[in-house]
Amino acid sequence: FSYSGDVVKNLDWFSLFVSLVVVIGAIAGGLLCSAKVHSHKFNLFANKLGNVAGITLVVYSILVSGPDDSSSSGEGQGLWDRNWAFYCGVAAPCVLGLVIANLVTSFLNLAKP
Repeated sequence: FSYSGDVVKNLDWFSLFVSLVVVIGAIAGGLLCSAKVHSHKFNLFANKLGNVAGITLVVYSILVSGPDDSSSSGEGQGLWDRNWAFYCGVAAPCVLGLVIANLVTSFLNLAKP
């Protein structure tokens, strides 16, 4: 394994489960709203709100990211000090998800939202 056994001991379990509850609650709330509210205006608003929230999260993550203090030398590595493979690995799930989603919807001739 790439991590020592102390990782599990050092986890902040309360914060982890609070985050998990927030995510599950948001997904359940979105599904409930989608099932109960039949308004095109609401759908557009929810879509725009989700886009703004996603962009805000990315910008916030970039602004608060700092050096990683887990390196053995004691000096952390900042977000912009990584090699190209790191950025490809981080971007790959998003890019592949978008490509696959567009291919599937095109293949199935689904109507645009």
